[in-house]
Parts: sequence; structure tokens; C-alpha cells
Amino acid sequence: MAADYDETEIRRYLLGELDEEPSAALERDYFAREDLFDRVWATENDIVDEYLSGRLSAHQRDRFERHYLASPGHRDRVAAARALRSLAAASAAAKPAGQWWWPTIGRALGKWPPAWTPAVAAAVLVLAAGGLWIVRSSSRAQPPLSGRAPESLRPAQSPPDASAEAPPRAPVTITVILSAINLRGTDDATSVIIPQGTDLVVLQLEGDRAAPRFERGRAVVRTLSGNETWSGPAVAGDGASPSFARVDVPADRLTPDDYIVALFDTAASGIETERYRYFLRVRPR
Repeated sequence: MAADYDETEIRRYLLGELDEEPSAALERDYFAREDLFDRVWATENDIVDEYLSGRLSAHQRDRFERHYLASPGHRDRVAAARALRSLAAASAAAKPAGQWWWPTIGRALGKWPPAWTPAVAAAVLVLAAGGLWIVRSSSRAQPPLSGRAPESLRPAQSPPDASAEAPPRAPVTITVILSAINLRGTDDATSVIIPQGTDLVVLQLEGDRAAPRFERGRAVVRTLSGNETWSGPAVAGDGASPSFARVDVPADRLTPDDYIVALFDTAASGIETERYRYFLRVRPR
């Protein structure tokens, strides 16, 4: 008889509070049972949403940050959810009531398996101005259309207007979350593969939550050999952990190599002080 799991047990599993043997049994069951799969993933969505909206208890938040965010793939997922929340807020402010699209995004995100770290770590957050990012699992992919419409039913196509200018292409962006070297060390250093066609790499930089808030400054990206590949402005994060500061680096400046990212705080007097350093490994495609 298949074991049953209540929401409390599922939440304890996701927060790393379940013992090893029950955790292994739950993982085995949710891959075999679609109903449990959906319940686990729905609970994981709820926990991520509660974390981003500040509704987790102090104990649960500590477990979430120590266990769940220890995985680079989970950090990518939280960054994706945070970005989607920002897009949703911007869209809600710009659209009349009744045109809310967040439930559609929530259902789309709900198709990724929980704790499927390799697949989630490989997922890339693509943000286009005015567009939506929708994730679809290959295990839940829709079947292709069975055939093409008869030639007689296809609408006539007018020849392209050579004088019309094509609309500008929205930049293709990926987001990477980095932990400061002097906070966690380099044992869990972030590795990333930058997909072909990417324009911008957004670095979300973590910091000590007890440290003074970062307001403005500069970041410098160097290879381990000391070669500076990029320097530019850094801005304050969105105020929610782990976002401390944000840096937008052109993707063509991050060729496959090992990098040190130095974050400098700029005082009102113009004096710069180095706050943190981060390690980033860019792997070949």
C-alpha cells in the first residue's frame, strides 16, 4: 500500500528536517506517483512564495536559507520567482483589472520536479522587456500538432514590407546568485554555462544580513590571473535576502574562465571601500 504524506511532512522534507530514510522514501514515491509529485511541487511553490513575501517563521526562514538555498539550482529558482514577482507587479500596475497573468506563470513553474537539482540548475532565466518567462518540463510537454492545415484553408500572406523596420530585439538575460567568499568560502562556488545568444548576465550578490545596507558602488571582474575584463556600476538589491547588490555584466565579457568579482561601496565623499569578493566559474558550452 502506498504511503501517504501530509503537508507538514512534505514541508519538513523540503526544509531538510526529515531524516534520511523517510526523505529517500518520499523522493522514491513522488517520482512514481503523479498525485504526490504535484502535491510536493505545490508545497515547494508555497514555501518559495512565503519566503519571498516574508511570511515564513524565523525558524523556517533559517532552515530555508541554510538547506534549500544551499543548492545553486534552488537559488536560481528563487531568483526566477523573485524576478517574476517583479514583472507581475509591473504588469499589474500597467494593466487594467481582470488581465492578471500570474496564475498562468505559477502553473507553468509548477511543472518542474522538486529537488531535481541538475535540471533546475541547468535552467536559464530569460527576461524580456514586456514578455513572460514560462518553463515547461520535458516530462509534461504537450504533444505536437497532428498535421498542417490544408493549403486552401491557409490565409493568404502578403509580401513583407521592405520599408518597415523590424522592432528592436529585447535583450536576453540570465541571472546568477553569488555568495561572498568571506561568508561561505569557495567550496560551493557557482558555476554557470552562458547560453549562446545571451546579451546580459545579471549577478545578484549576497552579503552579510547584519552589515550596513549597500547603496551604490562599483564592481570589478578579474580573472584569477589578475586580468580585468569588466568594471561598472553596482546598485542596491531589492532588499530581500539574499539579494544585497546587483551588477549587470555584458555576456561577451565572461568567456569560459574563473573570475573574482570585487564589490566596492562608494561613500558620499567618493571614497571607495571593498565590501565583498565573489568567485564565479564560467564553463564552456
